[in-house]
Amino acid sequence: MAGTQDMNKFFENFMASLPMDTAIFDDAVEKQSAISKEYYDLFLGVAEKSTTVTYKWATETITKMQKAPSYAGDPSSYAKSIGDFVSEQADVATENLAAYAEIAKKAQMDSLSLFLSTAKEVQTEAAAAVKKAANDVSPAKKKAAN
Repeated sequence: MAGTQDMNKFFENFMASLPMDTAIFDDAVEKQSAISKEYYDLFLGVAEKSTTVTYKWATETITKMQKAPSYAGDPSSYAKSIGDFVSEQADVATENLAAYAEIAKKAQMDSLSLFLSTAKEVQTEAAAAVKKAANDVSPAKKKAAN
């Protein structure tokens, strides 16, 4: 009777038979993970700050709406109180939009700085790898020429 082959064992043996140094892959995953963590921390910080501004704005608006007077028979005082509320909200909106703009500006500068430092790191590593490859090829080239 025919049995099924253990595919896990097959692939384990297959990969073991290939001469491969996984340190390069481990190093690449480790570096990518570190870079991703920096970006995640940046983005989560921005989300937290903008959520704080939104919460503060909403809370202030709701509090002021609860204090808005109800109609007490005098149309002019009612219209004035509503006008004051709208005017206050325009000021609050300007203030909060400025806060959002500051958060966005700082996030943009931080992400650009992070991107440039990452790019410089990659460039340095690539230059070192090319130099190493060139140094490794030179002796083999001379040996082949002889």
